Formats: sequence, structure tokens, C-alpha cells
Amino acid sequence: MGNAVLFPSLSIIAPGESTPVRREDNAGVARFLLAADQVERMLAAPGLDRSPYLGLLCDAFLSVNADDRVWGYALRINRSGVVLPIHDADGVAIETDETGFAQCVLQHFPAHKGVARGHDILCLV
Repeated sequence: MGNAVLFPSLSIIAPGESTPVRREDNAGVARFLLAADQVERMLAAPGLDRSPYLGLLCDAFLSVNADDRVWGYALRINRSGVVLPIHDADGVAIETDETGFAQCVLQHFPAHKGVARGHDILCLV
């Protein structure tokens, strides 16, 4: 959001393995595309105790002209255009807006630093 350049990455995490998900960038929006079998595998065994889950990492670089030191991102997971409900690592549903986007908690760049990192663990149900 506004004050930072973001570089997100997404992986499917399961016991003993981590599979990066291919990223496509279009006009400043990063899209990650999961294969149908990957989605089915995640929906068949929801929750961290049964894995797999999605691990989202996001590196943020403070923009030169930033007027404050806040950054964040929004995400939406959909299947064939239908928004899928997502939960955090504790099984709590992540709230979304009317368009299906979940907002992360806004984060602050550390004092005297222009780089930060955030992460989310996402479970499909």
C-alpha cells in the first residue's frame, strides 16, 4: 500500500516439504496461481494440524517519497472467481470485505530502516 514497494512470495507448506507457488505480476498486482490438484489437496485436509497450508512472505522496501513509514497488503483467495474462506494458524476465520479481500494489519518500518518483512499463515477450509 502506498508507501512501500512490496515483493510477496507464496509457498505451500506441508510436513517435510515447501513448494513455491508461481507468481505473475500485472500492473503492480501480484497473482499466485495454484494448480487444481494443489487446491484440492488443501481443501481435503484443512488446518495446520493436518497441513498443507499457505505461507505468505512479503518483503517491503520504503519508497523514496513516502510521507509515513507504514506498509501493508490485501489478499484474496478465489477459485474460478468464487472467494474461498481462509483461516489463520489458530483456525480463526480471517474477515474479508465485500469484494473478498482480507487486509493485513498495517505494519511500520523500523526506525532508521528502509526494509521490513511480514508473513501470514493461511489455511483453506
